[in-house]
Amino acid sequence: MRHNPPKFNGKVNPDEADQWVRDIERIFEATQCPEETKLSYAIYMLIEEAEFWWIGMKQMMEDKREDATWENFKVKFLEEYFPNSVRYAKEIEFIQLEQGNLSVTEYATRFKHLARFYTQTMTEAWRCRKFEFGLKQELKEVVISMSIRNFPALVEKSKVVESLKISSRLVKPQVGGPSKSMPKYEDRKKPYFRPQSYSSGRPNSQSPPSFRCFRCGGPHVRFCPHPVSNVTCDRCHRYGHATKDCRVQLGSPNSGVVQQVQQNSNQKPRAAGRVFAISGVEAS
Repeated sequence: MRHNPPKFNGKVNPDEADQWVRDIERIFEATQCPEETKLSYAIYMLIEEAEFWWIGMKQMMEDKREDATWENFKVKFLEEYFPNSVRYAKEIEFIQLEQGNLSVTEYATRFKHLARFYTQTMTEAWRCRKFEFGLKQELKEVVISMSIRNFPALVEKSKVVESLKISSRLVKPQVGGPSKSMPKYEDRKKPYFRPQSYSSGRPNSQSPPSFRCFRCGGPHVRFCPHPVSNVTCDRCHRYGHATKDCRVQLGSPNSGVVQQVQQNSNQKPRAAGRVFAISGVEAS
């Protein structure tokens, strides 16, 4: 009683029932308790529902002429409060265990808790490999290369790598600072940009363009809306529209750039070639 053994009332989950047996056995080992007195000390800590369970179980064992020993008590106790179905579920959970959203400390605690339910032989090297492959990918890539085969050392190294990864994510580059910093995205301009006044293909009324269509004289250089035909205007002598559709006003600044059309009997009318000098804004 000086070791403060825990009492058991039966109203616990399977993990707590298993832990109660382990706590009692640890006290037995520390006090070098003789085998013939272990059962008496253990059932003294049963209370409430667990006490009534043992009274009925003891009667059943006597009817079957089974010895009431500590080892037999553990078998009956675990069958009642920690059945094999729960034990197998714990073993499967251990096999499928991964870190997920847990920290390395939480993952290691869960790993050690479930490892005791694994029924196969577990070497130190196998335990380390199982722990490594359950880590997050960013930690696994670093820890596996260390080839650590001591479990406590592996856990500590994993904690260090995790802390370094967290620290690197917290350090963010300065943007838009007073000096030696990257400019903001909206402050960076392209080497060239399309003026708003010509973005839709229509000239601004305040800044008329200096280029005209060679076909109809309109304010565009491509995609002329007038269809191509063999008609030649008698007014401006341009090729591609009739006289009634002519938009060039005689005497205007554009009349000086009227095309000279050669009309021969054996030759189709042809527009004379011209060279225009325009700026980059006009070209866009």
